[in-house]
Amino acid sequence: MMKYSLIFLWTVLAIYWLPILAINNGFCGGSILSGSFVLTSASCVDGNEPQDLSIRYGSTHRTYGGKTAFVEQIFPHPQYTPTSLDNDLAVLKIKEGLSLDQKTSKSIDLADMDYCPHKDDVVLVSGWGTQEHNPHLADILKDANFTVRGNSKCGQALTEKQFCAGGFGVALEYGDNGDPAVENLKLVGVGIWRLGIYQSSQEPSVFTCVGYYAQWIKDIMK
Repeated sequence: MMKYSLIFLWTVLAIYWLPILAINNGFCGGSILSGSFVLTSASCVDGNEPQDLSIRYGSTHRTYGGKTAFVEQIFPHPQYTPTSLDNDLAVLKIKEGLSLDQKTSKSIDLADMDYCPHKDDVVLVSGWGTQEHNPHLADILKDANFTVRGNSKCGQALTEKQFCAGGFGVALEYGDNGDPAVENLKLVGVGIWRLGIYQSSQEPSVFTCVGYYAQWIKDIMK
């Protein structure tokens, strides 16, 4: 469970537009990399076209305040594997750019090349996902400290470019896919899923190690 937050100016909400129903529906988190690019998980945008997506940023409230930007291009990792969620990252190029005023919105630095958090490190995760036993997305941005677990605690479910963290009541929920995991003010992880057959918050959550993909991300942003 994550508590409500008033910070994390780099966190965005990804939205898909359903024109037939005339509604917007937030469904994933993401991180501002620059005025032109946002990082999320490939599983968030898999099967979507750029015109189906928009980004809300600059507000801790999910449904009001802030600004909306539209997606021009989607760059899923070329080796993204839906079955294992390996390489589960996507870069979104924003049409006409983001207006970053450094007060309500700003970019975050990428993790150092090939860096992945170590056992017992603490990462800060923020997003609008549901809370356990509550099916509705949070109205206000939440955050929580996730302690990185050893791979032995996560079994063989992890790939070599993933880490697991949290559990014991702290976990990713529905809508937290793509959420940023931050350490020392650098983006070190992107939320993917939660371990365990029963999807309990007692089980740790899984993140993609951003550092292993830093060069790929920078090449797209050139």
